[in-house]
Amino acid sequence: MDWITQNQAQEAAEQGELPALECSWKHHKQGRNSDWIELKEAIENDKFCLSWELCACCRFVGKQDGFKDNGCRKCPLGDFFCWDNIIWAKVRNSWAKLTNHFSNANFKAFQEAEAELCTYIEGVIEKVKKEAEIKDKYDKEKCKKCEPKLRHGDYGYYAESGNYWCVWKQEETLEIFGKNSGSGRVAEEENKNSDMVKDGNHVDDLERNSEDLEGFGVGAGSQRDIFTAKWDGGHKDTMPFAIGVNGKSFWFDGKQVIEIHQKLGQLIATAERSQKC
Repeated sequence: MDWITQNQAQEAAEQGELPALECSWKHHKQGRNSDWIELKEAIENDKFCLSWELCACCRFVGKQDGFKDNGCRKCPLGDFFCWDNIIWAKVRNSWAKLTNHFSNANFKAFQEAEAELCTYIEGVIEKVKKEAEIKDKYDKEKCKKCEPKLRHGDYGYYAESGNYWCVWKQEETLEIFGKNSGSGRVAEEENKNSDMVKDGNHVDDLERNSEDLEGFGVGAGSQRDIFTAKWDGGHKDTMPFAIGVNGKSFWFDGKQVIEIHQKLGQLIATAERSQKC
């Protein structure tokens, strides 16, 4: 049998959590599947044991934090796995008996304990793979959201820095401008592999605002809120402006309304930056 070596355990640990788990599973599967003579010779020749040197998960923990903070707290198999887990306790106890007296009964008990441990590790591996699939799906959706097909008038922000950008067409080239992002770069090139999040389009906003709107609803059913707004005659900078919510009006002068409109957009942008992409 090609027994797992210390170098293989170290290499797996350096590759990440899942490779470390899979290497650990292979190691214990060898203990589960070997015959009586194979295992006895492997133990006698120091090719198989339960020490941390042959455990890729132990080495993974060491790679992460040098066994600081009680080390095993971050074990891929579970926090303090080798301290508290009942399944591991069975393996450890049966191993101690086997190495003390290599009898058929002790051999059988050890392999039964290893079999139970292998089943446990298989479950952990499946869980890690499932979590990786979910994360991969989320990342793909995130990338799809963060990499919009840009067009003239688009604007948004960078998820990582929160800096804003807008796109403008110069002759036949889309260029990107924005706070702390320079100007004149080709927008489509900037957009590749970036964290650009598109908020809207200035042209679409202007077209939408050119159409009259007396009110709108938000929500559904009995929870639906109805918003209305109107000027009460006169110059828009000085005359009262009513914003109504479910029949209750709030009055502001024209300058206040413009400020509310601007600040509300700023509040939304701040909330978006806090969540990032």
